[in-house]
Amino acid sequence: MVAIRSQGLAVDSAEAANLAKSMGTLVGTVGTVLFYGTATMNLLWQHLGWKAVEKGDFKRLYAVDWGFPWISHFVFSFLPTLILCKLGADAVTALKTVLPLDGIPMKTLFTVGSLLPCVGIAILLKQIVEKVTDFIPFFVGFTLAASLGLNLVASAVISLIFAVLFYEIQMAKNARGAVAATASYDDDDEEDI
Repeated sequence: MVAIRSQGLAVDSAEAANLAKSMGTLVGTVGTVLFYGTATMNLLWQHLGWKAVEKGDFKRLYAVDWGFPWISHFVFSFLPTLILCKLGADAVTALKTVLPLDGIPMKTLFTVGSLLPCVGIAILLKQIVEKVTDFIPFFVGFTLAASLGLNLVASAVISLIFAVLFYEIQMAKNARGAVAATASYDDDDEEDI
């Protein structure tokens, strides 16, 4: 709205709509780059967190989880936004020409950013998987999501259904084992009458 007003355009004109689209595209592109920059820098903090866990310094995790990510957000969110707001639309256009989407820096950021979900999945598997058969629910979930085109919410609901089923089956096995243990109890001290 500020850009449209500064150009002297009517808000409901076609020129204003075109300016809004171009500004939205530029700002969206810069925002995406900065988001992946933040995520990439947060990997450094995660590495420090793992080192702290290995040393048993669990109090350091507070800084890793609550403090250090603010540095990433300050560097990749606050400063660029402040600079771009101060310099205006010309700075956004200049940034887009300096960092084209098909350039090596942008491709590198997008590649690293696309690997971040793999890092999350690897951390999750490291925590959960104890034997080879523990991989089966993950493979079933990925197969369902890929073949049915499910989003995360639908995948989570299906996972919840399977978790409840596995829980009920395990509880039934435990109950059957407890009944079998009490039924096999034989007291030889009692006299038959």
